[in-house]
Amino acid sequence: MLRGKLLDSGFYEDQTWGALGKAWLGYIISFKHDDWERRKYYAAVIQKLEGEMGIKKYDFPEMRGIIADYLEEYQDDPDVQNMSIEEIEEIMSKSDSDFWRSVRGEG
Repeated sequence: MLRGKLLDSGFYEDQTWGALGKAWLGYIISFKHDDWERRKYYAAVIQKLEGEMGIKKYDFPEMRGIIADYLEEYQDDPDVQNMSIEEIEEIMSKSDSDFWRSVRGEG
């Protein structure tokens, strides 16, 4: 039986806590194997899940790289270039399109 409240993501709290635990395990393993791409992926997933849960987001150094990549990708877009880091993080945490495909290495 699923417990906790239903989150905006469509998942219950206990499902999201479970996913968060698995994402942390993936992050730790990728850190030990010095796998930068997987570290960026799991850092982004963890922050997305923490945001969904409404808990304080862990400050990953990998996220700076992801944000730099985002800014580089949209270097010709003045609206993106004028955004604050917080605004970019908000877009990334709510988007499941191009950003997440790039984090997952799909595009």
